[in-house]
Amino acid sequence: GVAAQRAEEIVMGMQDAYAAGEISVQPDVESFRLVLRAWSQAAHKGEEEYAPHRALRLLQWMANLFESGQNDLLQPDADCFDIVLSAWVKSNHENAPRKTEEIIMFMDRLYTNGNELAKPTRMHFNKVLAAWSKSNHHGIAGPKRAEDILNHIIVRANDDPHLSPNIATYSAVAAAWAKSGHDDCGRKAEGILKLVEQRFRVHNDVYCTPDTILYNMVIDSHAKSPSKKSHLRARAVLDRQISMLKKGNKKCKPDVYSFTSVLASCASLHGAATKKEKLQAFEIAQSTFLEMCRSNVTPNHVTYGTMLKACGRLLPPGKERRRYTREYFRKACQFGCVGTMVMNRLEEAASPAQLKSLLNGHRKDSLPEEWTTAVPIFEKRKMASGKSSFRP
Repeated sequence: GVAAQRAEEIVMGMQDAYAAGEISVQPDVESFRLVLRAWSQAAHKGEEEYAPHRALRLLQWMANLFESGQNDLLQPDADCFDIVLSAWVKSNHENAPRKTEEIIMFMDRLYTNGNELAKPTRMHFNKVLAAWSKSNHHGIAGPKRAEDILNHIIVRANDDPHLSPNIATYSAVAAAWAKSGHDDCGRKAEGILKLVEQRFRVHNDVYCTPDTILYNMVIDSHAKSPSKKSHLRARAVLDRQISMLKKGNKKCKPDVYSFTSVLASCASLHGAATKKEKLQAFEIAQSTFLEMCRSNVTPNHVTYGTMLKACGRLLPPGKERRRYTREYFRKACQFGCVGTMVMNRLEEAASPAQLKSLLNGHRKDSLPEEWTTAVPIFEKRKMASGKSSFRP
């Protein structure tokens, strides 16, 4: 924040000198824009807690100088507002979402009063939604507010097509629901996805092409839902994603996260589920894993850990559980995916005798190198340091 502070002092000195009659040092929009960027960067780096406040205050002073006739070169433009919006979005301040809304209203006021350069665009509204989707301080009120803003944008777009929501607009609202942890977050996030699918399918809106990120977000929100049917809904979304890909939309191609999130929804089936429901969930997990492999999507250490979790939680002790536990652990070994999660879930799924047999005398901190070749380095360090909860 030191650089931003010094830059602000310089531009303030320039304005004071200009007001005193030194016309040659009159600051212009670019002068102020450079300072706004400095404060925005300070907010992004976490160097100054009040950086976004300082950026907004400078923007307000800039607008006041222009409106009062004290400096005719300081008419704020949309880029200045964008810089300040970004500062708030990056800041993670509790009141960031509300501040971004205030900034949009500030833009609207200037535009209504004749400043054509301050007209809010879709990009500016998307940043407001990004602030709401990032916020962890407002509970269920956050995604509800994001949805209200989306509806406001849709209404305004009737008069100004340039404001029409794009994939980033809808994704921000879906993200707000996905992060909320609300019991209904999966259904709400999927509702946003269906709006996108409809705009793409019915209106052929290329700016609303459903992509992998949005589908993954919705699948993951179902996976985190406490509903006993969440795994069915997650799998249904993946089916739509695959269908969309087959129809030619390459932007929505399922990746390792798409498939693994469905597996996680199966493995996390509510504890009160019946034996039949658990077996059905395991069958869905198993078929999803096989389809993942057929789709040339490479399972990772989380994928194998999740399948072992499914073995331990969905299959009763016995022959089938031993069989699939052995199968998925050996695959993890074969493809170098034995990380902390695999080891922890193996302990849950295997009996002491099977665990000893599968490890073949190895310990968690001295596994064969070929078992861990595809495991991220931080996972290997965690295992080597003994920080894993796994007990050999």
